[in-house]
Amino acid sequence: MTLTVPCLFGLESLVADEMRRLDLKNVRAENGRVHCEGTLADIARLNVNLRCGARVLMELGSFPARDFEALFQGVYALPWENYIPRDGEFPVKGYSLNSQLHSVPACQSIVKKASAKRLGEKYGVETLPESGSRYQIQFSIIKDVATLYLDTSGEGLYKRGYRAHNNGAPLRETLAAALVLVVLLRDLLKRCCLAVCSIFNDTIKLDGLVFCWSLINTFKDLRRVNLWRLLLNTVLMWGAYLASYAVLGQAIIACGGAGGSFGLVEVFNMLFGVKSVDVTSLGVAGSLGLSDAARGLVIAWFLLPLAVMFAAPLLPEHLRAALNGAAEPIANREAGQENYLNLLPQVDPRDRGAFLNQYFSLQNKAYVAKFIEINQNITILQDYSAGSNATTMLCTDGAATFYRKYAFGADGAKLAEQLAWLRRNAARLPLCEILREGTGEGYCWYDMTYSGSAVGLFRYIHSNPPGKSAAILRSVLRALDEQLYRPTARPADPEKIEEYLNKKMDANLEKIRDARILKELWNYDRIWINGRSYRNLKELGRLFDHNALRTLFAADPVADIHGDLTVENIICRTDVENPDKAWYIIDPNTGNLHDSPYLDYGKLLQSLHGGYEFMMMTPRCTVQENHIDFQLTRSAAYDTLFEAVCDDLRTRCGAAGLHSILAHELIHWLRLMPYKLNKDKKRAPMFYAGLVMVANDLNTWENEGKFDEKARTDRR
Repeated sequence: MTLTVPCLFGLESLVADEMRRLDLKNVRAENGRVHCEGTLADIARLNVNLRCGARVLMELGSFPARDFEALFQGVYALPWENYIPRDGEFPVKGYSLNSQLHSVPACQSIVKKASAKRLGEKYGVETLPESGSRYQIQFSIIKDVATLYLDTSGEGLYKRGYRAHNNGAPLRETLAAALVLVVLLRDLLKRCCLAVCSIFNDTIKLDGLVFCWSLINTFKDLRRVNLWRLLLNTVLMWGAYLASYAVLGQAIIACGGAGGSFGLVEVFNMLFGVKSVDVTSLGVAGSLGLSDAARGLVIAWFLLPLAVMFAAPLLPEHLRAALNGAAEPIANREAGQENYLNLLPQVDPRDRGAFLNQYFSLQNKAYVAKFIEINQNITILQDYSAGSNATTMLCTDGAATFYRKYAFGADGAKLAEQLAWLRRNAARLPLCEILREGTGEGYCWYDMTYSGSAVGLFRYIHSNPPGKSAAILRSVLRALDEQLYRPTARPADPEKIEEYLNKKMDANLEKIRDARILKELWNYDRIWINGRSYRNLKELGRLFDHNALRTLFAADPVADIHGDLTVENIICRTDVENPDKAWYIIDPNTGNLHDSPYLDYGKLLQSLHGGYEFMMMTPRCTVQENHIDFQLTRSAAYDTLFEAVCDDLRTRCGAAGLHSILAHELIHWLRLMPYKLNKDKKRAPMFYAGLVMVANDLNTWENEGKFDEKARTDRR
């Protein structure tokens, strides 16, 4: 059954920790309450042991309730007779949030009538006496979903059922306990650890924070230790030690090397006393005064454990496997148990440092708590996060390796839309396989398959002949056109186009002009990029003319699209020769407003034309007045594929269509800039340079007449 513990807002993690310490299953926290799975015995344990929870509720059922009739029928369907006897008193209380049924008194009345009708029919009476014990019914209606509970605590847990009278106090005991745990024990300890580690350089600081993290969470793991088993093992261990010492003493006596009694006291004095045994004392003229046989026995006693340690690896493999099986693998651990030491990103020290700084500085506590909750029982190998606000990690659970992607807040809602897109189009397109997923209020995550033979298209392009990469790209464009774009085609919406121009173009141009790091660059008529002169954006205003773009985009086809078709989101299988079966797509992006396939093509050109991936690999750039310099490496393979894709798009979409695609590429570069200004300020001028170069190319091609209507080919 599901048990729910209400608590004060902000105390959810404390209550969840207490419940995990009590070995409750599937513990999950929400705003103001914590859920778990348990039995009747667990109800008693929770009521006795919880320090920070308000009471313990047993969930009876949940159902949609958009009107009073649905509420009545849902309550009536619950088996009240299993919990409330014939003479039981059953008052009702509850609350409603963001629901059509907003009147709490009216909802109370409906719940009371429905439960009373059910009980009356089951017990064969018209009027229930309600003269017996009290059975408090509680309900919650959140977003038109009603949940019914039975209160198992009676009085609040701050009374614990033994206090006859309650005097006024500044704090309830549950809140006081929480404050002690949070303020005095947790937060102060974390801040002290960070303060001490921050004295040293970054390398030592990181090592110190990792040690403190491990130490703190080792103490957390002690709550799951079986104390009786620990006590038994301790007794057996010391019993084995003492027995070994006693046997050694008797053996020395038997060898005639002690000259008298040699009990435990003498053994301890020999091993741990002021004149404890060493190499010299075991010599022929040693201070112990042992016979040759006794000295040989003591030496053998010391060497025997070492011999066992060296012999263990020589055991047969099946025997070693049986012995090692005593250590439970990660994959078989009970769900809900945190493997804290493996939660930290294991490859990139910067990732570890950033997470630990947040953890010990108490910044973004909700993020840290949710991070720990989501990433239980896995080892994070490497961070593969790109330009979005979602995090993508390569992980392992001991049995398999996979990619995990997650995000929180508004980014979590956006990731949930991405997950829905993948589910919706799984039958249409070759997409990444979703292994597991989880969504909730303020977060979303899902796991994708990992294959050692699968690589991003960028790596594939630069490790195979251009012809193979071109075949892959032609297959991708053909599949998208035939299986996604055409089946979902619809007319263009002029209002969406206008909104697209306002939000994706004008708003981002304004952000660029207002950005402190780019404000000076914007004011120049020309800028120099790696020693070459270009017209600045403010001199290319006609490229951003609404009337011209509105007319150009009005002819765009509109359909369901991927939305982020960069080369890194096309995954290639190196062990498959057929280009139609050698790829799949990951990481779609929703919310593009003007959902034209030309946006997908523009994203692809952002890679092949603008060289986005090479910029991502360029570590730094320098800016002096109107000069931007950086070491940009661009491959001949990209140039070849850019020409091939442009020829394919000209054939597929016509000259005017190619013009529109390149205009969308320019807007993609504009959309990229806010991310770089927020997350990568030092390199933001380099991406601004990329934007300027793409804008100059488009301006040149327009002036040269490459998009002349005479060259247009009908798409059909």
